[in-house]
Amino acid sequence: MSEAPEQNIIRAITSPDKTSAELVLQEKADRSLINEPLCLTALMEAGIEINDEVSKALQNFLKKAKASRDKEVKHTIATAQLPVHGIDGTVNWIQKDDEAAEGKASHYSRSAFVMVRKNDILGTMVDAQKGTDGRDVTGKTIPAKEPLQCNVEIDPSIRVDKDGNLVAQLDGVLLTSHKFAKIDQLLVIDDNVDFSTGNIDFTGDIEIMRDIRDRFHVKASGSITVQGFVEDATIECGNSLKITKGYAGRTRADTIVLGNLSTKYLDNVNAEVGQNLLIDKEAINSTLIVTGEIKSPLASFIGCNIQVSKAVHVSNLGSAGNVKTTVVLGSVPRLQTLANELNDIIDQFNSHINQLNQKIDQFNQASQQNKLSPKDAEKHTEYMFSVQHINKTLEKAEPTLTNLNARIDDNRKVNVQVDHAIYPNVSFVTDDISYTINDLIKGPVSIFEDTNKQLVFQRSGAKPKPLSDISTVRTLKSPS
Repeated sequence: MSEAPEQNIIRAITSPDKTSAELVLQEKADRSLINEPLCLTALMEAGIEINDEVSKALQNFLKKAKASRDKEVKHTIATAQLPVHGIDGTVNWIQKDDEAAEGKASHYSRSAFVMVRKNDILGTMVDAQKGTDGRDVTGKTIPAKEPLQCNVEIDPSIRVDKDGNLVAQLDGVLLTSHKFAKIDQLLVIDDNVDFSTGNIDFTGDIEIMRDIRDRFHVKASGSITVQGFVEDATIECGNSLKITKGYAGRTRADTIVLGNLSTKYLDNVNAEVGQNLLIDKEAINSTLIVTGEIKSPLASFIGCNIQVSKAVHVSNLGSAGNVKTTVVLGSVPRLQTLANELNDIIDQFNSHINQLNQKIDQFNQASQQNKLSPKDAEKHTEYMFSVQHINKTLEKAEPTLTNLNARIDDNRKVNVQVDHAIYPNVSFVTDDISYTINDLIKGPVSIFEDTNKQLVFQRSGAKPKPLSDISTVRTLKSPS
């Protein structure tokens, strides 16, 4: 028995993934046979779920079918409710807000690293969000994708507070990846310090695997190690500085090192060293202030201006070209500057007291002759009070000066050991007396102070002799 003709003219077709379905009316089909029961039968045979949306779409299909003549009619009758997939947990890092200053900032100042301070908020930990399942056109569930929890391992250097904020527990550099986050107090720079890194200002230690290029500034609260060269750059170091290959400047090579400075060579460098200076080969045309010792037995110092607090051990001072080289011995510049400033203040106070006392004496004489006016009596009292106030200040300042001078003496040691040669035009300075060497002195030779604090020199196996015997002596400033 053949099928009724109306059963062939309507077809319900679903997409392979069951996310949509349509009704199709054959072309040239008899429109008088089209009705709602016939369409519902086609939908049910295709397994399509009948709901309000499908019912509305069916009415639109019927209108469309009756309005058309002999053409095929296709009409979407059902669409799936797609799932809302879960959102994976993640970390939202706070980005530096540099856009406003982008056009103004120096290229040297832009940093490739995220430097953080203790208690900085670094970002937010976002929990995974569960999704919502969907339904296909047959009424079956389309499961939502389960979200993944954040799998970034947070190091103890970062604390997650109750609001999900990531809070720095120490100063350092923020290191992040898709697997971990931590704050490190060792900043490792795998290449050069140049425009790719910008200037560096770091709380902790720095290790630079290659060079520091011209005009860049590197600052660390701890130690700095440079595996390559340092060009015409500025360095500030809260502990020791080690430069493997050397430091060559021109106009900007300034460095302040609170610990030791060790390198192969220095060329045109201004360096202030808080502890010891260790050079392998040479220092040329450099200004060096060393609070500790110069421990460079294989190095030559040529054309340098040196201030050193303690012992000196080098290979050569000066050169065969008689280049001017100056060594100020027993110099403790930081403490000495403080002592000089305090001494000047004490002198000013004493001078002021003398002036006040002269006026007080005048008022006393006038008082004895009953010639002291009420106005002068008021000034007399004022001057007396000023003298008392200044004396109280001096009672604190003078012991402080004594302590400073004692510290200077403790940090001061005049002892020079030259293993190879001291060349002409090398000057040794101590207590404002300059000794400029006249002729070549072959080493090993020692220079130190005798019991009268006069400089003497001593060759191996010989008795000490006054350094003035082989030098031109002059006073740098007249005694006050």
